[in-house]
Amino acid sequence: MVCGKHASLSSVSDLDLRERLSAAVSTERAASTDVVFHLAELDRRKLYLEDACSSLFAYCVERLGYSEDGANKRVRVARLAQRFPQILDELASGEVHLTGLFLLSRHLTGTTSSSSWPKRVGSRSVSSKSSSPAGLRSRMCRPP
Repeated sequence: MVCGKHASLSSVSDLDLRERLSAAVSTERAASTDVVFHLAELDRRKLYLEDACSSLFAYCVERLGYSEDGANKRVRVARLAQRFPQILDELASGEVHLTGLFLLSRHLTGTTSSSSWPKRVGSRSVSSKSSSPAGLRSRMCRPP
């Protein structure tokens, strides 16, 4: 049973439903970006240790209640954001998505610089078989 604000959408017009959904997606993107931003700083400060967690991953699972998969994605993207802060704006705008950044993070090395972040091109589909960061990045982004 759904209560309160989420009780029913059956009386909402089609146009209003689409507008509400777009607003909800924007809110979700902003919230997801904010979580990644905060996790990056919490990781930088190693504050999870003060909560008796051995890692940021453990903190996400044990203290924040994420699934192991959800925690793994957020931790990896938070660490990527520490190296490439511009991804936060791209994540918030919807240019890239959490899963795409998660997949891309496996292809970036410690020698990849923030100035070498690939330009936005391509489509939103992601192939985990891509071997180059630029190739994967081009497939995880919205068309220009």
